Amino acid sequence: MVYDLNRRVIVLFGGCSAQSDNYLNDTWEYDGNNWEKIETAHSPTPRCGFGMAYDSCRNTTVLFGGYSDLPYDSDTWEYDGSDWTEVDTIILPPYARSETAMVFDSNRCLSVLFGGEPEGLVPLDDTWEYDGNNWVQRNFSLTPMGRWTHAMAFNPIEGKVILYGGYGPQYPGGDVLGDTWAYDGQTWTELAHDNSPGPKDLLAIDFDAIREHIVLFGHHGDVWYLENANQK
Repeated sequence: MVYDLNRRVIVLFGGCSAQSDNYLNDTWEYDGNNWEKIETAHSPTPRCGFGMAYDSCRNTTVLFGGYSDLPYDSDTWEYDGSDWTEVDTIILPPYARSETAMVFDSNRCLSVLFGGEPEGLVPLDDTWEYDGNNWVQRNFSLTPMGRWTHAMAFNPIEGKVILYGGYGPQYPGGDVLGDTWAYDGQTWTELAHDNSPGPKDLLAIDFDAIREHIVLFGHHGDVWYLENANQK
């Protein structure tokens, strides 16, 4: 689910129904008052666990990967408010994966993707960027450990992607993580805080433009905010 800044609607796609083996590929929009189902001529296949971000430089929603069955998906789709279009990139896209995290860096006009679970294998610790034409892998000496079911948000004031939590680095097994990382397009930096939400996966974070900080909602109903992403 993402917010379309240009049309001022929340866009929701697909996911899993209450029955875990029932995957969806419907598109919905919410304008603050009502939900409306959008009938599109084309659509990604039914799936869960994909990454999705709103590209405010091109006014389009970008979707990558996910799963409904093996093999996992590695396709890229864009939604312009009326229809979905699959993007054929010249450069190979990221490896197929589910439960990844993706966010849009509006300062650099790039969608940023990190990690995920590749078909029951060890969770990934790779960083990818998408400019609307191709995916490019970024390689760093220091990154967050491999994980899935984590969350990311972008702080445009500080120009940083913030990553929190997730599950990893083993699969199956592993631990629920509670670390915070910041990515400025050049390096990943782990942030240390005196007080933090603790280990969490399946969480949600976003940037509050009014109060100018990152807000986290845990799946236990708790709410946290990050005042300063420059803290190390």
